[in-house]
Formats: sequence, structure tokens, C-alpha cells
Amino acid sequence: MVLRMRVRIEGIREVLAAFSKLPKDAQDTVRDRSFELAASLVGPVQAAAAGRGRQAARAATSVKAVRDRVPVLQAGTGAGKLAKALLFGSEFGATAHFGWYRKGRYARSAGKQFPPHLGAQSYWFFRTVEHEGPRISKAYLDMAQEMCDRWGR
Repeated sequence: MVLRMRVRIEGIREVLAAFSKLPKDAQDTVRDRSFELAASLVGPVQAAAAGRGRQAARAATSVKAVRDRVPVLQAGTGAGKLAKALLFGSEFGATAHFGWYRKGRYARSAGKQFPPHLGAQSYWFFRTVEHEGPRISKAYLDMAQEMCDRWGR
């Protein structure tokens, strides 16, 4: 499983409807610019993960921008089963042990493999993207206006 997040942008349906009326060259430009905006989030997300410790920093190496009509980030691609446990454990916390720490001899261990489980809350990935959301949203809407002005519709 992969974590994937699109930046929330107010009025995105209307913007995407306007983009669909633009020529293909313009739509390719929109995808390129959206990718650049998403790529600008990779550094802050990885820095936030590094602040959470080695596990999160290691999991954050899989964070990458995705080329789409809106800015999208994903994490966990190409990672094995244990690497995905590391990603989800460092992002959401855990109540159980994983990998080698799951063996019976560690069942009564008081040690914590991951921080406490937060439920739907985030430690570094979603939290950082949401924090950076207003900046990305403004830049995206400015780009949308520029594209509509340039391609005239």
C-alpha cells in the first residue's frame, strides 16, 4: 500500500473543468507545473520526517512527487512489506510490533518500536502537506490563472 495525498485546493473542480477546455500543450504545461509544486513539498516532508527520528527519515526516502493535474505526493512505492510497516508505523504510530520484533521472545517487551498510534492523525507526512497546503494552493491558483490568461478561454 502507498500513502498518496493531493493538496487541498479550494475550487479545484472549477479549475479542472477550465483546464479540460485548454489545448493539449497547455494541459501538459499544467501537469509539469503541478509536478514542480508537488516536488517543492518533498524537502519539507523529508525534513519533518528527519525530526521524528531515524525510522521516519528512512521511510521518507520513498516520498516523491507525482505528475498529475494537481500537486500530488506519494510515499512507499517500491518498498517491501517491512519497509511499508516502517512507513505506516512512523507516520501513524502503532500498537503492535512488526518484523523481527514480532517474534514471541519479544511479546512481553516494554520497548516501543513505534510512537503511540494516533488513529487518523499524522506524525510527519500528512501533517506537513496540510501545513504547506495554503502556500501550494495559492501558487497553484496563480498558475491556473496564468494558464487561462495565456491560453485564452
